[in-house]
Amino acid sequence: MAEDSPAIVTTFAGAIAVIRFHQPAQRNPLSTSTLQHLESTLSDLLPRSDVKCLIFTGTDEVFASGANIHELSQLDSHSALEFSQLGQRIFQTIADAEQVTIAAISGFCMAARSISLSPVTFASPQRTPPSLTPELVLESLPAGVARRDFRG
Repeated sequence: MAEDSPAIVTTFAGAIAVIRFHQPAQRNPLSTSTLQHLESTLSDLLPRSDVKCLIFTGTDEVFASGANIHELSQLDSHSALEFSQLGQRIFQTIADAEQVTIAAISGFCMAARSISLSPVTFASPQRTPPSLTPELVLESLPAGVARRDFRG
């Protein structure tokens, strides 16, 4: 895959936005440019009332390999702090999203904090977000995913 290929690719299936980390040759690192692209993608998607669910996933055998170690080794204390704050801001934005957010993890996933894995289930029809059917989501996901429960 060319180095100039996008770090994030977004596709849609009805009310679902699939946000894919898309640099498998580098094992989908969370570099500064990838995080900035993710922040821009979220800025575009979160205000949209037609997007009810965000599914984050990777490519091939890798979800994300974590921070780009080579890039981190080049940072001074000021830029390291900025990088850390960027990551924290993005992941807090995801946690606060009104949409259902799902991390569909297949393959390697390196994370600084633990991720609870469980199968996606919809306990009752009334907990299913509008315009989003359980069958559509379940067909799109592997058996184990990290997820945030529905609000409501």
